[in-house]
Amino acid sequence: MNGWEIKTILDKVKFTEKGKQQHMYKVRWADSLVTANDFIDKSIIQKFEDGLLEYEIIGPDKKSKGETLIDITNMNWFIKCKKTGEKKLISYSKLKENYPEQLLKFYEDNLAPFM
Repeated sequence: MNGWEIKTILDKVKFTEKGKQQHMYKVRWADSLVTANDFIDKSIIQKFEDGLLEYEIIGPDKKSKGETLIDITNMNWFIKCKKTGEKKLISYSKLKENYPEQLLKFYEDNLAPFM
């Protein structure tokens, strides 16, 4: 696998440079293997080793601005650190961007029985 392979394009952002409108693309890179020396901030390695980067999705915050359960993309969502139990409230867009595998698992576990 090529280390610089683009897995998917997430968004297109317009900007103006020297009076000319241009675009940049927000991309998700394919998984790649790197050594510890490739990390600028080495503290993230310790957080990973300590299990502090593993989160599970609890579900949408029913008090947030979504009107119905169908409107889940406008709701904030609770996630929980598996190691510490600490809960966080994040937007659906952040959830989808940062925890796509966990979001898919949440849907599989919670919606599949109703389909």
